[in-house]
Amino acid sequence: MGAEMRYYGRVLTVLACLGLSGCITPTRFAEKADSIVEGTRTACRFVPTATSIAAILNVPVAPLINEVVEAICAEVNRQPSSERARYGRKLTVNVYGKTVEGFTAR
Repeated sequence: MGAEMRYYGRVLTVLACLGLSGCITPTRFAEKADSIVEGTRTACRFVPTATSIAAILNVPVAPLINEVVEAICAEVNRQPSSERARYGRKLTVNVYGKTVEGFTAR
């Protein structure tokens, strides 16, 4: 019984590690990043950098795309309107404890 329990313990450990890694491929990452950029551009006229998106998606349990877009836009909208009004202006906000840099868009 002891060896059997150790076996199942190992299997569960491996499955948990795979689940936490998210098994995200470069193609899936690019698709998620594109969706986040388009979502923030549409919702709050802000385009985050790829590095910023990678920082948010590179966590064990990455949030859903719409949650990321909502969180970024909530922080962007907290900035003074004078900071958001000009096209191409650099903005930096904090989302999920990560620094998100980007630019205002049309």
